[in-house]
Amino acid sequence: MYLKFVLILIVFCLGCTVVQAAPKKASGDNIPSDKFPSDKTLIKEWDKDKSITRLTDTGDTVIYGVVDTYKEGPDGFITFWTKTLNLASMRAGLKGKLKNTLWKMMKWEFDCNSNKLYISKSLAYNGKGSVIESFEPDIIWNDAIPQSIGEYMLQIACQTKSRSSTAEEAQEIPEGAGVKGRTLEVLQSGGYTYALVLLENDKTKWIALPEIKLNVGVKIEFPDTPPLKDFTSKTLNKHFDEISFTPGVRIYK
Repeated sequence: MYLKFVLILIVFCLGCTVVQAAPKKASGDNIPSDKFPSDKTLIKEWDKDKSITRLTDTGDTVIYGVVDTYKEGPDGFITFWTKTLNLASMRAGLKGKLKNTLWKMMKWEFDCNSNKLYISKSLAYNGKGSVIESFEPDIIWNDAIPQSIGEYMLQIACQTKSRSSTAEEAQEIPEGAGVKGRTLEVLQSGGYTYALVLLENDKTKWIALPEIKLNVGVKIEFPDTPPLKDFTSKTLNKHFDEISFTPGVRIYK
């Protein structure tokens, strides 16, 4: 997926000279967090925004990928931006100048060869869209913590990257590592295996992993990774409402 990065940041700087003493209206930039629209309303509005696509939620936040920010660099380096909505439960725990943070923009950097990542820029915004904090951390590459949002973002970035069929091998998954199910449909394309799985709870789930030989009707176990929403495989020319990228599966009898 090759997407053109376009990001426009507008920071409002307001200044005034008081000529006559008069009551001041509360600045829109300082909307208390308890005056924000409901979480349900905010999520509904963000889901309709075509400039972003929902990736996952943590319970306290909902994370969206910013459309057209995905960039592939040389030697397996990838960048993209996320836009994170802070829900009421998250805002309740914020202190100081960040207490009215409604959302954050973060630029993620990934090294798909070493499975390392870092956040190179973070911007916190209030309810009117004004930046209340801008942070550029030192460039320190870190291993993705297992089952963390960072690991999930790394999977999205590196699995989305265009690769040959020999670019990556599926990992061996130990017993008890995740959820179990039976394959209903298997597709092979672009160096990846896509499988529709009937889970033990009778729900179905699409997964994608580095290409392996996998038949329909076999029992598999795989890590329970968060789903990527609204994903389209160019090589398959197929759209998935939800699909989870997994490093591998364990086939069992």
